[in-house]
Amino acid sequence: MTIWLPLITGCGAAYHTNPTEANKIGELISKYKGTFLLSTPTFCASYTRKCTKEEFASLRFVLLGAEKLRESISKAFHEKFDLELLEGYGCTEMSPVVAVNSPNFEAGKDTQLGNKAGTVGHPLPGIAVKVVDPATMESLPANAEGLLLVKGPNRMLGYLGQPERTADAVQDGWYVTGDIGAIDDEGFIRITDRLARFSKIAGEMVPHLKVEESVYAIIRRLSLRSYRHSR
Repeated sequence: MTIWLPLITGCGAAYHTNPTEANKIGELISKYKGTFLLSTPTFCASYTRKCTKEEFASLRFVLLGAEKLRESISKAFHEKFDLELLEGYGCTEMSPVVAVNSPNFEAGKDTQLGNKAGTVGHPLPGIAVKVVDPATMESLPANAEGLLLVKGPNRMLGYLGQPERTADAVQDGWYVTGDIGAIDDEGFIRITDRLARFSKIAGEMVPHLKVEESVYAIIRRLSLRSYRHSR
């Protein structure tokens, strides 16, 4: 994204060795009038706290990946810089982008929704995405959570010298991402978990995240009860 995109499109690019140095990032954007920032939610949370609105005034698009975008980060960034954070999704095996939120399209009375909060956007042109049952590998309907499979011209040929691993990862031309997600009625993809964080219990795929949330809820209730008794 940061090397090949500028080289192929011919656009200018400014680089800094450490994205955690928010002050330096703000200075670079201001100095070179950057319009497109590639980052992560964690870094953007830091920029919201440490950079000024004037430093980010030239930005038109901020595309994020690598981790889930929390609503609190998106809201704070928008309130300070008046910019929507556009979350995307990808994996190394897909070179790497699969889907991305984009600015909403408007041309007179014609409009098209380009981004939706809580999702990673629509698949890029030429990329197909489907959700299947992790146990049966059968396709699931819209809005149903399951294992995410993707394919397209950017899909890898395989893992070098690892035919067995390749056979597990690429099935009938589809790359098995290992991510759990859903595709809604408007084609937006929502990533909810990782298959590795599921366990099959009594025939049901139980997400570790739900177990953790239940445990934390119990701990919070016990802590609150203990606090009340201590008073």
